[in-house]
Order: sequence, then structure tokens, then C-alpha cells
Amino acid sequence: MLDKKDPPTISPLEVALSEDLDFLHKAGLKVARSKNLLDQAGLSEVYDLARVALAVMTKAAIAKANKTPVRMPDLKTSRTRITLQVLFTRELAIIKKRVQESFCDAGMLKREYPDFEVWNQLSSSEIREIARGEDFRPKAYAGNIVLRMFGLTNLETLRKDRKKLKKASQK
Repeated sequence: MLDKKDPPTISPLEVALSEDLDFLHKAGLKVARSKNLLDQAGLSEVYDLARVALAVMTKAAIAKANKTPVRMPDLKTSRTRITLQVLFTRELAIIKKRVQESFCDAGMLKREYPDFEVWNQLSSSEIREIARGEDFRPKAYAGNIVLRMFGLTNLETLRKDRKKLKKASQK
């Protein structure tokens, strides 16, 4: 019989067991951790029980982690790409029409349309080519600018973006 004044000594094994049991309990496993169980059963049996429960929990966590997550379309990025393509197409169409009407150089175009966003994405050599009146299709050119902005290489990506947005709007 223990004297009430003497505190019981706890071995390092009991501390490790207590930590494992706390961890398992917090994880939702039903592991008995009452003092009566430790007193009635041998310490090694309880420790083995905790280790088995921990192993089962670890296997379940690994199985859950290996499940492939459900991928959802990134509508925000798709919407941004399509919006930029439409914007650049409009701006390039206006620029193309202006260049076909009369001669102008790159500086004149920039002064005439200072608010165009396309100027921020084009290099000076590309602006000079457009100003010289070289033939281009505004929609295709705008698509290539958007692809370059996002580090993409295939125009099919923009078509898929349009499909994603159309499908999402139908839901």
C-alpha cells in the first residue's frame, strides 16, 4: 500500500506510453487510458495495445493520403486568360484598322492609344512590326500574347478554358 505523501514514480516507458495514448485519443481512436487498466494489466500489454492501434492508424492515414484528390477546374485562371484574350483582340483589331487606314509609326500608335494594355505585353520590335502594317490576325496574336504571359505553349489551352467556363455557366 502506498503512502499518500509519497508521489508515485513514473518510468520513461510510462511517459512514452502516455504520449502515444494521448496522441491516439486525440486522433479519435477508442483507447482505454484509465489508471485502472494500467494497474490491472501489465504495462507491456497496454504498451503493445497502443503500438498496434498506432500502426492501424498510420496505415489508415497512408491509405487516405494515397487517394487521388478530386480535381476541380481553375475557373479563376481560365476566366482571366479569356478576358485578357478578348481585351487584347479588341485592342489589336483597333490598331490593325488604324494602321491600314494611314501610315503611322510605333510612337504615334502609343500616343493615340495610351490606355491600351497590349503595350505592356509587346516588345518594341513587335510594336514596330505592327506599325509597319505587317499582316496579322488580332485574335490569334492576342491568344499568343496570353499564352506567353502564362507560360503556356498551345492555343488549345484557351479553347479548353472557353469550354470550362461554358460548362460552369450551364450548371
